[in-house]
Amino acid sequence: MLNVRRQWLAMLRGLCQVCGKTGRDPRTGRIWWVITETAFRAMSQDSGLTNAPPTCPACIPESLAYCPQLRENSAVYTAARAEPAGVLADTFTPGPGGTAIHTGHNIYVGFDEFARHASCLALQMVVRLDGMRPEPTP
Repeated sequence: MLNVRRQWLAMLRGLCQVCGKTGRDPRTGRIWWVITETAFRAMSQDSGLTNAPPTCPACIPESLAYCPQLRENSAVYTAARAEPAGVLADTFTPGPGGTAIHTGHNIYVGFDEFARHASCLALQMVVRLDGMRPEPTP
């Protein structure tokens, strides 16, 4: 199961999802990410949304070796910036007698979609990566 608190802290602070240390390269200031088709949605040629936290260069080889999903389909990138953009959430609609009816799971809800916030239970943070650049596997 996903640890929501750990995922949010890693996303907000740019921490490696494996070791918990910084995912930012001290030489360039860029943040390292392992991107998969299932956890990334492109917004432009060099930006997109992801719910996967950064992975520091030291942990990328281990991640690729031990995670079957990453071995099948992933690419390594660095990003100049990562900013919170929204959440993946369970969504609900009002039901009879004040109950809530579950209407969706892992639905993207942007922070700017104010009208939808009251009907959502946030599960995972989503960040927008800008200034993305493909990198060789460390």
